[in-house]
Amino acid sequence: MTTRPGARISGAWTGLVTLSLVFLAGCGGVGRSLSSDSPFDRGGNRTGVILRVDNQNIHEAAIYARVGGRLSLLGKVDARSIRFLDFEWPIRNPLTLELELAVGERYVLQPYTLPGGGRVELTVAEELRRSRIQR
Repeated sequence: MTTRPGARISGAWTGLVTLSLVFLAGCGGVGRSLSSDSPFDRGGNRTGVILRVDNQNIHEAAIYARVGGRLSLLGKVDARSIRFLDFEWPIRNPLTLELELAVGERYVLQPYTLPGGGRVELTVAEELRRSRIQR
């Protein structure tokens, strides 16, 4: 039985690619720390939130949470679709959401107090400034 010359190179190449991916995956979090104000930091004073987003707009919408002057992307919702986003949120902080349409239009909703977490509904309206958040 003879081996093809390219078979050994292919196996070595596959091993090198796999090793590189493992290395890059391990380096992804180096030097990156989340502050205690991050909605993704799982501390003891947090509550679980399920955000039901009903995007009634004709454009994709990115949903951001405003945390201490920074924006954290919660997710993107396709045009005229519904998506559920779940995340942890600091109990003491009101939820401030910022919406950004794929065409660049932005809108910041009024801060919303989360009494104990749970499910919250966000409607991204056709006219962005008519968007609302409710229980």
